Parts: sequence; C-alpha cells; structure tokens
Amino acid sequence: VDAIRSGNSWAHSYSGAFYDTGQRNQCDQANGGSYPSAIGFSASRSSSVYSGNGSNTAIHEQALKMFVYIVIANSTKTEIQSDIDEIATDLNGKADVDLTNVNNAGYIKMAGASMPSSRYINLTIGASGTTYTAPANGWVSFCKRANATNQYIQLSNDIVNIYSYSTAPASDSHLKVMLPVTKGQLFTTAYNAGGATTFFRFIYALGSESEAQ
Repeated sequence: VDAIRSGNSWAHSYSGAFYDTGQRNQCDQANGGSYPSAIGFSASRSSSVYSGNGSNTAIHEQALKMFVYIVIANSTKTEIQSDIDEIATDLNGKADVDLTNVNNAGYIKMAGASMPSSRYINLTIGASGTTYTAPANGWVSFCKRANATNQYIQLSNDIVNIYSYSTAPASDSHLKVMLPVTKGQLFTTAYNAGGATTFFRFIYALGSESEAQ
C-alpha cells in the first residue's frame, strides 16, 4: 500500500492482496478530510488458488511421505558375541562329515549301530541253495535240527564270501548260524540237516531299527 499526504488529502494506491474497502472512519468524515479508507486484505487478489471457486480444495502445507521405523528390540555387542560363542560351542560337539572329530562316546555308538536289535522279521526257508535279499542292514539267524551226525547248515554272503557254518556232533542236535548283511545284499542258505527248522529270520541292526516294519 502506498500513501502520500498533501494537506488534509491523501493519495494512495493498492496492489496484491490489499485493497480499498471504501469505508472511512467517523472522525475523518466529520472533519471533511480525505484520510485513507480502511484497508482490506484478500488472498484471492494475489492468487487464484484462494479464489473460493467452490472446489473445496484444502489449502495446506506440502504433504511429506516418509518411512517410520519402530525398534522392537536391541542388543549389545557383548550379548551377540555371547550367542555366537554358544553356537560355536554347540557346533564343536557335532561330528563333521568325515567323522574325524568323533569322541569315544561317539565311537561306541557307531560300533553299537551294527549290532543286532530286538526287532526282526521271520523269513520262509527255501530249498538248500536258495538266495535271499537283505531288507536292511542287520543279521540273518538260522536254526535247524539235525537227525544224524555230521549234518550241517550254512549261511553265506555271495559277494564277499563270508559264511557261517555249523555241523552236528550227534544225532538230534540243534544247529545255529548267524551272518551279518547290508541292505540289498544277497545271501544264501545251504544245509542237509533233516530235522525241523526252528527259526529263519532277519534281525535289524540297531542303526537300521527305524526301518523295521
């Protein structure tokens, strides 16, 4: 707003958001002066954004978008290091792939895994010379009566030629043989003992007991 006084008169001009309302105060009117009218202000005079065109567009500061991060836990370096040390300790107690770090207790368990368990399945004895397939790692157990001296029974592994053999020292003897086998391995019975078969069974190794049916 620019205003210049000359006697009792004023010359004034307005720009931007300011304007002359045309309203003079009572004192000025009574004295016949020409003091400036009351000054008005309307933001719409400086920008159409404030024109009140009915769009109901809200006038506000520029909106800001940002990510909000909430910390739900924290840890000190000492605690993290402690956890790593515990993990390392636990891993040190595990056997590696090559089993080079097995302790004495581990060796005992490994040796025991090949021993017979209490789980077994009965097999059907065939004629002498019949070949069978081992269903898992374990042991084949064969018991048959002899009705004459020197009669025998035998179990053999056809691949590596391991065998178990028993002969009757007298008539009416119980002959027993046992043979270790691995899963899928072939084994054969041979006998001429003429008595009844007491049992012919496959016994699961302790390490293969979970395969028992």
